[in-house]
Amino acid sequence: MIRGVVLAVSLVLAGCQTSGNLFSNPGNAVEKALLEDDFQSASYTIADNRDWFHANVDAVDKFVAASLSKFDAGAQAAISALDPAKLDTQDKALWKEAREARHKADDLLDEMEPVHDALRKLEREFTPYSELEASTKAFDVAAKRNASTAFVGAIDREWAGSFFDHYPAVVSAKEEWRKHGAKYLETFGKDNRRLLIIESVFGQSFSDKDKEEFGLHIFENALASRVEEGRSPSIQQILEANKEASDLGYRVKESGLVKAHLVELTSKTLQNALALEFPIEIVPDLPVSAERKSLESALEPQTFDGNDIVILLDVSAARVDRAIASRKNIGSEFKSGERQEPNPAYGQAQASVQAAQSNLQSAQFNQISTDNQYCYGIGCLGKAIAQIAAAAATSKAQGELENALNVMSQTPTMLVKPVYSPYSFVKSEIDVVKEAVVHYTVLDKTNGWSVTDTFDAVEKQSFTVPYQMHNADRYKAKHLKGTDSEEDVLDFEGRPVKVELSAILNAVADMPREDIPSIEEVRQQIAARHTRQTELLRASTYTAGAPENDVRMDSVVVVYNPNGGLGSGFYVAADLVLTNFHVVEGSSFVEFKLYSGQETFGKVIATDPRRDLALVKAQARGTAVKFFEGNRLSLGREVVALGHPENLEFSLTRGVISAVRELDTVIGAGGKPVLFVQTDAAINPGNSGGPLFMGDHVIAINTQKLAKTEIEGLAFSVHHSEIADFLKSNLPGS
Repeated sequence: MIRGVVLAVSLVLAGCQTSGNLFSNPGNAVEKALLEDDFQSASYTIADNRDWFHANVDAVDKFVAASLSKFDAGAQAAISALDPAKLDTQDKALWKEAREARHKADDLLDEMEPVHDALRKLEREFTPYSELEASTKAFDVAAKRNASTAFVGAIDREWAGSFFDHYPAVVSAKEEWRKHGAKYLETFGKDNRRLLIIESVFGQSFSDKDKEEFGLHIFENALASRVEEGRSPSIQQILEANKEASDLGYRVKESGLVKAHLVELTSKTLQNALALEFPIEIVPDLPVSAERKSLESALEPQTFDGNDIVILLDVSAARVDRAIASRKNIGSEFKSGERQEPNPAYGQAQASVQAAQSNLQSAQFNQISTDNQYCYGIGCLGKAIAQIAAAAATSKAQGELENALNVMSQTPTMLVKPVYSPYSFVKSEIDVVKEAVVHYTVLDKTNGWSVTDTFDAVEKQSFTVPYQMHNADRYKAKHLKGTDSEEDVLDFEGRPVKVELSAILNAVADMPREDIPSIEEVRQQIAARHTRQTELLRASTYTAGAPENDVRMDSVVVVYNPNGGLGSGFYVAADLVLTNFHVVEGSSFVEFKLYSGQETFGKVIATDPRRDLALVKAQARGTAVKFFEGNRLSLGREVVALGHPENLEFSLTRGVISAVRELDTVIGAGGKPVLFVQTDAAINPGNSGGPLFMGDHVIAINTQKLAKTEIEGLAFSVHHSEIADFLKSNLPGS
């Protein structure tokens, strides 16, 4: 009975801990906290027991009175300190006072916030907090609204660069620039000094468009400061203004203050003769409005008079030179076939099957023996247990045998092994140099002068290119690592060489200047230069000076196709080699070897599969052959075939003219028959593409032989008339 009473009392006391009881209540806790000046604890007690305090208004009134006594005076002082009038001045000391007052207001609001929250839950207002909060918001609104005006006023002060470190506003530079950036550019856009101050404050907030517009202001201001009123800028002034903007970190793309027209004047004859191996590209890296024009449109009076600058470009040479720095034979292996060999795993599988069969037989014998044992009484229980174990062992052995048989059935009796054979391929280290010679004339119509000069443009790059690598090379990935391809070399060779417009204008800035010639004089100068270039092109024949042997060999080259194979070729012009189409088929460029031993490269520029002809632009110059010009060939006349049969380089074989016939080409290109010279001169693989001489004149290009074991002395060479038609089609004016 006593234990029950004690338990009941304990439950009652426990249930009354948060709602007050005979010994304590929340009001007492609040009074105790207020005596200790602990308004935070008092506020939390009220918030946690608001039902009690709703019913005990007197206790709340005491708390409010104490809070007002504690905070009201400080709040009113903080409100007075937040004086918006301090924002309208340029006095950094007053701004500092305002910033400190704003921070103190925040600290006081943080301190009063628990009291405010507790009373708000009781639907009571804490006036000091509400009034101070409203004052801080009004101060912030006024500060943000006044920020741009304040910055404009501070722009010429030494501390303007750190404006937001001083100004008493809760506002970010990014937000301020977004709202008022256009106003700042409009106000200070003509003054670079002030623009740089703006950049120091807002630069981190600039978008790409802002940077572009800002740089344009910088450039145009720099240009305006150098140009007399009413005059157009000179090239020197443009360059100086651009440098000033660049030094400040701005690269201006384009300004409407300066116009430039780029005119391409390169000789069509040079282009048609494939004498220019890559284009020149002028990069308009200055803030000028640049566009490409034809000569006719750029020099028309109505447009010519309106251009600030006209640049006439005439490329007289654009040559690619390849030098073979080294040529190494790399030993490797390729998969040449497959072979079969016994699979050791199959023997192991067989052994596993035999072992499983033996285990099964033993288990079955044991099971039979167990089943045949005599028992009586309690002994039969033991027999039953043994029978169960024996049956389980037999079942397990049966499963192991089935698994072993399954493994053996899936194991091949023989293994297929790859067979690798040794071979070698070539890895060439190639140095490519692109050199261009460009004549140019700069016409400054605005300031009335012109400059004509020449510049050289050079680009260099090295490549490591593997040739004749077998597609089934065992270590192909390893060999190709760090190498280049034919396509890489061709891409570099054909890629434009870029020349910056600023480089041209910088070059002419200090050159002696002449009066601008008339349009007719400009045309005459261009025509005269093109005539000289054409004459030089036609007269540029080079004699190799071969060893004291048959001088006809000086015209013959070995042609190496990068895809494999070797053929012959011969010079038909100082830098053009004729060969068979099937010799160069599948490759855009080939390697040459001259009779002197010099190695060089050539680029395939024209092909005719029907005639089995190809024309290759050669790096090294050689002696062109002379072609027979008659239309009748006498049967029985002695002929000489020059070439490299079976890789025996620079061989000579003799024979006679057997006939002149029209035959279908063996390449299967279709079309009408081709005119051939039939000869009994020995022509073998490697002779293809070589010349067939009659005396000192070429009458044909060696192409094919009729190869049957019972037939000899039937070889065919493409007639010189077919060669002439091919050259005329691909080399106008030849």
